[in-house]
Amino acid sequence: MSTDSVQAMVQDFETKLPLFEGYVDKMKELVAELLEENNIKVHSIESRVKERPSLERKLRRSGANYSELIHVTDICGVRIITHYADDVYEVAKVIESEFAIDLANSVDKNLQLDPDKFGYISLHYVATISDTRMQLTEYRRYVDCVVEIQIRSILQHAWAEIEHDLGYKSEQAVPRDIRRRFSRLAGLLEIADSEFEGIRDVLKEYEHDLPRRLSDASSSVLIDKASLSAFISGSQKVTELDDQIASDTGAAIEVSAGEIDEIGELGYVGLKTIGEVEVSLDELGDIIVALAKEVLADGSHIRLPKGICIAYMNYVLVARKCSQEEVVKFLDSFSIDLPDHREEFAK
Repeated sequence: MSTDSVQAMVQDFETKLPLFEGYVDKMKELVAELLEENNIKVHSIESRVKERPSLERKLRRSGANYSELIHVTDICGVRIITHYADDVYEVAKVIESEFAIDLANSVDKNLQLDPDKFGYISLHYVATISDTRMQLTEYRRYVDCVVEIQIRSILQHAWAEIEHDLGYKSEQAVPRDIRRRFSRLAGLLEIADSEFEGIRDVLKEYEHDLPRRLSDASSSVLIDKASLSAFISGSQKVTELDDQIASDTGAAIEVSAGEIDEIGELGYVGLKTIGEVEVSLDELGDIIVALAKEVLADGSHIRLPKGICIAYMNYVLVARKCSQEEVVKFLDSFSIDLPDHREEFAK
């Protein structure tokens, strides 16, 4: 491109900069809303407008031949970073259905990458607002705006950022004796992405199967975050004791489970399985309620998490096994705040 053409296009860019900045903000907001509507959780959504020096370099590059600023498709950019690699294509389905995609200029780097080459996998869409959405007043001013939407996982993003920082964007640019190390790293990241997906899927299966396992043989279910949450949600005994504590103190019990995180405390008092928690609640129910009533007193303005009886069960168990000094140590170890003085409560 001639110097005059480059200068004219850069001047046009500076004139339209406020429009571009408003556009990327609008696109970031729209993408966030679309993903939320489709129940897709992502790590982050970033947006940016190309900086003037970067645009000038692109326009002056050998072979560049842009007749209008709109033909520079990466002036406005939105990047969606997912937690898992397979989420990339779930997000892609939403983008393809909600935007007008320029397929000729969009790139799936997963398909571009040869099996024996190193690199990162990423989706790049060149998109505009759909005709339907463009009819809305809030979008009409962006009729000539284009956005590049990138979608990649956290690990794919890590690869791209480090690769960019090192300054090597192609295999040919990398010194020969370094290429193998790049390839090994790319393979490790791909394996890690796959392993994280596998762990996620196994955890989902584990959580889905917990109610049955708790019903059939709670004594074999070890205490962890998922098993404790499932137990609190489904235990009639927990509900009875929580309701009794609420009735005696005037406090209110939150409906949702999962707020009680007593895993460390349960280990401290020697409980390892959900079955052991059940036995302790059955044996100590009256003492648990009495202690909660004494500590909370007038709890009319207090909202307690579902499963609060388990916290008070731990207090009872640690008091049975330890001295007053040890009880204070227990409270300090788990940063447990109480309405009364620590020593008084321990006594």
